[in-house]
Amino acid sequence: MITVEFINSRPKPLALYIFTSNKSLANTVINSTSSGSTCVNDVIFKIAPQCLPFGGVGESGLGNYHGKYSFDTFSHMRSSWSNLLSLFSLVDCPTVTCSYSFYAFSA
Repeated sequence: MITVEFINSRPKPLALYIFTSNKSLANTVINSTSSGSTCVNDVIFKIAPQCLPFGGVGESGLGNYHGKYSFDTFSHMRSSWSNLLSLFSLVDCPTVTCSYSFYAFSA
């Protein structure tokens, strides 16, 4: 399909707007391309709902924005390991317990 080839030959767009009354064609374009988001037969209301993430992919950006998606994008879950035991005491303590902490920082 010429449209899909045209879209895929360029950097991934932040948003892909499809205007058609053919539902099958819209689904084909959505399933055959990659973009930050897609919108069929509209240009405004796709960014309004806070429940829909908005963001790019590839050169158009990374991450998602809106509500919880913004928090997740600008937060980082970091792993940390401390071995308070000597190498030799591991023989006496064969099990390891993991714990997780989540910290959020604002700039």
